[in-house]
Amino acid sequence: MFLLVGTIDFSMASWPPMPGTIKVEEIKITTTALYEGLAPTLNVYFQIEGGWSSGKSQSMQTTYTTQTLSWTGLYGNQWGGSSIDSMKIRFKTIGGSGPSITKIDRVYVTVIVATARNYYTHKYYIKWNVNDISMSSIQNLRYEWQQTAARNTKMYIYDGSDYQTLVNDRGSSTAYYTGSWALTSPYIQNGDEVWLYIVSDEGNDFDVRFDQLYIEYTNATQFYEISIIAEWSAPNPTSMDTLTYAHNGPTVAFEIYDYIGQDFETITGSPFTLQSKYVSGGNTIKVRYSKVSSSDFTLNIDQLRIDYTYLDHTDHWVDTEVEWLVSDPDLYSMDYLRFTHSAPVSVTFEVYDWVQAQFETPPTGTPLNLQTYPEYYDSSAKTVKVHYLTANHTSPFDLQIDQLRVDYTNKFDYYSVNAEAVWDLTDVIQSVNFLSYSHKTTEIINCVMEIWDFTDTEWDLINSSTNISGFYDTQFDLSDSRYRDGSENVKVRYRTAELTETPFNLLIDRLKVDYTTVRDAHKIDFEVIWDITDVTFNLMEFIKYSHKTNVSIDIDVDIYNFTSQTWFEIESVINSQTFDDDSFALSTDFYNGSNHVRLRFQSDTWEIFNEEGFKLLLDRLTIDYEYYNAVYGYLGNSQYFSFVGDNDVWNVSMYYLDGQDKIFIAYMEPDLSDPNRFEYTWNLIQSATNALTNDDIDIIFYLKDILNNTNEIRYRFISDFDLPITQFTVGNGIESFEDTPANPLTPVSFTHSETTYYREFYRIIDNTMGIIHEWTQFNSSEVSILEDLNSTLPANFTIEYRVIDYAGNEGTNTTYNSNYQ
Repeated sequence: MFLLVGTIDFSMASWPPMPGTIKVEEIKITTTALYEGLAPTLNVYFQIEGGWSSGKSQSMQTTYTTQTLSWTGLYGNQWGGSSIDSMKIRFKTIGGSGPSITKIDRVYVTVIVATARNYYTHKYYIKWNVNDISMSSIQNLRYEWQQTAARNTKMYIYDGSDYQTLVNDRGSSTAYYTGSWALTSPYIQNGDEVWLYIVSDEGNDFDVRFDQLYIEYTNATQFYEISIIAEWSAPNPTSMDTLTYAHNGPTVAFEIYDYIGQDFETITGSPFTLQSKYVSGGNTIKVRYSKVSSSDFTLNIDQLRIDYTYLDHTDHWVDTEVEWLVSDPDLYSMDYLRFTHSAPVSVTFEVYDWVQAQFETPPTGTPLNLQTYPEYYDSSAKTVKVHYLTANHTSPFDLQIDQLRVDYTNKFDYYSVNAEAVWDLTDVIQSVNFLSYSHKTTEIINCVMEIWDFTDTEWDLINSSTNISGFYDTQFDLSDSRYRDGSENVKVRYRTAELTETPFNLLIDRLKVDYTTVRDAHKIDFEVIWDITDVTFNLMEFIKYSHKTNVSIDIDVDIYNFTSQTWFEIESVINSQTFDDDSFALSTDFYNGSNHVRLRFQSDTWEIFNEEGFKLLLDRLTIDYEYYNAVYGYLGNSQYFSFVGDNDVWNVSMYYLDGQDKIFIAYMEPDLSDPNRFEYTWNLIQSATNALTNDDIDIIFYLKDILNNTNEIRYRFISDFDLPITQFTVGNGIESFEDTPANPLTPVSFTHSETTYYREFYRIIDNTMGIIHEWTQFNSSEVSILEDLNSTLPANFTIEYRVIDYAGNEGTNTTYNSNYQ
């Protein structure tokens, strides 16, 4: 709290850095204050760059009251980046009729930012004709128009060759302008047509409005015409209810403007109910009176008004939405929405139903199971949205949100196979005999082999096994025509019946279609298709393959290029001797967005009389790919970090993720002996992050080089803040060795609470000489008596026992002996 008499300025603390595309849109200053004595006026200002902002008055009472003042529409100032660091706040009192003191208890500053905006421009042509058979001559173009923002909107007229003649330029004016243009022969096209071109500069959203735009001409018969448009707004309405109107004189067309359909509609009956389509911006309507007559007339307007309701703004309430998304790349499922809150008034809490596109009261209390009720979670955008609405209250109050979070599950590493092979038997087929196959897996996994039924359009089972022992040549009868289409195509696929967390390979030793031709000719032409469905997939690396034939024949191995949509030849080779291991590096050209890879084997035609065909033997056919490594290590409550960069890195800062926010930890210090190494010891990690043991903590290293290029490297750790519990006893655990002598055969016992990786140490303190010996690492399971410590024990000593777990947490226990013998 501080007292204010006169004027006081103060600077704000450093703000987090803002990207260049983010600019300040609105500033809110919330102040809790009171006055003593005669009532003064408290004015509030801010300053970012340049002069002070316009002042706004803060209302005060003799007891503390809170009010928020807002400055909106700041985007055009382009405040962003480091400029926000220079922000200052000013409070200034203007005294009443006597002495007074202003007490300010709390000040909150909220900066609302916005990304780069869309810009708008008007650019269009207007062409119209008189279309009146009684027209005798055209005189003038009459217009009345405005631009709602300073955009240099111009009107050009066609002169027979181009739109080069300027009729009017609105410049920076936003007022309506009335003018005319003499329509001489160059400006009249096809006898009765006038062509205009409207163009403006770019900027924020704005309107170009015409109140009048018509051609003035003379005809053989004199007509009298009115077309009057009235557009007006109600001040701060909460609802627009009815339009009341009355007029007398001749019958005229009375219309209201439909802002959605962008046209006027005739209405009858007063008062007329105002639907939402007749209201613009929540407070504006537009009507039109029109009539054409061969004799003069007068229209008398008796009534034309809006009946509306407005809100008494002395009430206070909360009406807000909260929307967030889970940006974790390893997201597997959204599980629960947890929510608790309280307020001195009734609170309506709703969750957005993405199917019905509306907010609804949740069907259960907290937690809401998002697996049971998936309609409250947008799976495509990974988003949940809630709505708080309170009843009105006559004084300000706080809505206390004690809990509002989404529990979700990360992905795990799974492996599977889903590959298709297609034969296009383009040879002159006499009969299709068998499908010969032989395969196994490197791990016990149920591998299913199926063939496509072209008649029933479904997959039929050929084989299902968990074979890892060896290759067993098997045949499947292809004489049934349902397994071939009209072009003698055959299609089979391999797939695993379930996902597995253990990596494995599917090894295909034989996969071919046996058939006879009129010429007894044999050839190979089939595809192998992969779909990588592994949820941890990150990057394709290599296709690894090995094959040979039992005869001397050329085999082409091709891969499909999804960028050029053509087949690319990997190799064309004659190999009938041994299996040669080969590999092919997979760039992004060779797999699509669904991780789909196509490989093709083709051969020359084998035509030898009475030849039974040949075999293509596949010893290896696999895809190697990179997957995510989820966890890097473990964190205790205090952790030393060391980061080594290249020669150009001069600055390394550390952040941790709190939800979607990056929280600054510290700048790492360069090692004086190694300028490429940066170090920092982070203490009190649990209190800084509010994490619990076994929570995930994501740490980001933000790098900057000498050219101010930046990069981020992220690591995930598992927290462990539980200290090891140690116990060290001498003798039977009851004896007091401050009075009872101990000897080398005295039993000792070391116990601790750790079950996984840990290290044990002990050290001896000579209480007589005051010497503290170094810590010695040992295995307590090998020590049962004092002599097993392999240390010379003085007559009066203390033994300290320490255990350090995998996160660096330490637990130490001390035992005292005063009379060792």
